Amino acid sequence: LNLSQCYSALKDGAIRALGRKLPASLAELHLDLRCGEDLTDEGISAIFSAVSGSAPGLRVLNVNCNWCNQLTDKALPTSFPGHLHTLSLGFDWCSKITDFGLCGIAWAFPPTLQELVLQLNGCNHLTEGGAQTLARSLPKGLQRIELWLTGCLCAKR
Repeated sequence: LNLSQCYSALKDGAIRALGRKLPASLAELHLDLRCGEDLTDEGISAIFSAVSGSAPGLRVLNVNCNWCNQLTDKALPTSFPGHLHTLSLGFDWCSKITDFGLCGIAWAFPPTLQELVLQLNGCNHLTEGGAQTLARSLPKGLQRIELWLTGCLCAKR
């Protein structure tokens, strides 16, 4: 579902409503919310909560929130469906995201995870400590990883 051209028309209520309607049988979710300038932690965290609670068979989760600049660590997921195989999260230029949020994601990785893409370019509060926690938390069965950290403190060496 590509909602990236909705800009200020996209509100938290619409995202919460979408989360309430996710079918339990959902196997893949691709949600593009780029540039949702009015989206806040409340809306984004609601979709992640809905996915974790009502879609136990979800195997692929791809959520792009690049340039949603109101988002903080509270928007980030802290749990994932237990059978998740592929995870792609885009939070480029969400400059309020810190190591605390990155660690919450890292500690929630399910052991079934095989592919991981994290886009965190321009998240200038991410440090080497957050990157180290992420590295230590990677599931043993992970087969592919893409980590984008341009403009982060942990990438400035």
